[in-house]
Amino acid sequence: MPTPILILIALTAGGCLSKPVKPLNHSMDSSLSQFAFVIGTWSETKGGITTSEHWIAPGGKMLLGVGTTVKSGETLFFEYLRVESREDGIFYIPQPKGNPPTEFRMVECVDDRVTFENPRHDFPTRIIYQKINATTLKARIEGKRNVADASDEWLYKKLK
Repeated sequence: MPTPILILIALTAGGCLSKPVKPLNHSMDSSLSQFAFVIGTWSETKGGITTSEHWIAPGGKMLLGVGTTVKSGETLFFEYLRVESREDGIFYIPQPKGNPPTEFRMVECVDDRVTFENPRHDFPTRIIYQKINATTLKARIEGKRNVADASDEWLYKKLK
């Protein structure tokens, strides 16, 4: 016979699973508003490979994200992402596979298109996000691979 504490834990856990999670309601620094269109969960499946990004605004001068690439239930790639507003600019800071961060400075923000660059990085040197419409987000990386121009692009659909 279960003890009252175990019953309480079971009821509480079940209740948490059945209720929708409320988004964080912290105020985001206004300097990041030009990049706020990425907030949410975005995904693209192409050739059996699903690439996703999930962005939140925890408040203050930062947006946080995580990116994953999965094929047949196996994680091929992951990265931690953040966008920070500082006195000297706005920076996109990825950490692929948890490696040390690389900073890309925002160099352009026009309408719903934001470009970050770091010409000293090997690849990519440019990262571009563009809101196509309310449910479609294009992400693109550009640079040189083996001295030739190269790029990769994702056309994400909004999941949440």
